[in-house]
Amino acid sequence: MLRVEIEPTKIIQEHPVIISKTKHERKGKTRKSYKKYTVTFPYWYIELYNTGKDIYIYKQENNYYITPTEPISLPKEEYKHITIQQIKSPLTTKIIIPKKLVINIQNYNTIKYIFIPDKTDPITNTHGTLKFIPINK
Repeated sequence: MLRVEIEPTKIIQEHPVIISKTKHERKGKTRKSYKKYTVTFPYWYIELYNTGKDIYIYKQENNYYITPTEPISLPKEEYKHITIQQIKSPLTTKIIIPKKLVINIQNYNTIKYIFIPDKTDPITNTHGTLKFIPINK
C-alpha cells in the first residue's frame, strides 16, 4: 500500500477540496472547469508500508517522479532506488522531496498530485497549489 499525504502540522491554510467537473452551458458549447485546492507546506511527506517492492524517484525537467518501474532511459546516477522490505511489523519510510512533485504509481494511476510552487516565494517554495488531475489511461 502506498499512501501519499502532506505533513499535517505543516499545513497553514486549507480550502475545501472539490474534485469534480463543472459543466458550463454557453451558446451551445460545453466548457469543463476544475476546482483547485490550495495549501501551504514546505515539502511532501510520503509513507510506504511494507510493500516489499522497489520504487524509483527521479527528476526530469524540474519535476520529481515516483514510479514502480526502473526508469531505464535514465542513467543510474539520475534516480534514487529504494527497496521497501517485506517485514511483519509495518515499515514506514519517509521521503522528503522539495518543490514540484508528480506521483504516478502503477496501482494508483487514476489520479496524480502536482505541487506547483508559487514563484513569489522562490527561496523556500512553501506556497503553492496542490492539483488533483485525473490521468487518462
